[in-house]
Amino acid sequence: MSQADTQHILVVDDEPDILELLTYNLQREGFETSVARDGLDALSAAEKSRPDLIILDIMMPRMDGIEACKRLREHALLRTVPIILLTAKSEEKDQIVGLDAGADIYISKSVSVPVLLSQV
Repeated sequence: MSQADTQHILVVDDEPDILELLTYNLQREGFETSVARDGLDALSAAEKSRPDLIILDIMMPRMDGIEACKRLREHALLRTVPIILLTAKSEEKDQIVGLDAGADIYISKSVSVPVLLSQV
């Protein structure tokens, strides 16, 4: 990944362990990372520094990932940023809702780090 050192990934999850695991492994692969703990913080962080990719949980306080995904897709400067939904919700109906909200990829937890990195 020769361009990884210039690519910025915003990781959004309310679970500190997940944030730590993902940011550690992404940084190890050469990506720059930032974190947010809910959908509102994600929107704010993305507006301040447009990421190249957003990894977004669904079940979070204040604003869930589905609403955040919809708002990102409505935002003029952020609508083209790829979004991976990484969530414990694994039912087919949940996947459809996530993809219909604008996610590019829907991955159910618990996914292995190598599988997630291959999607990144």
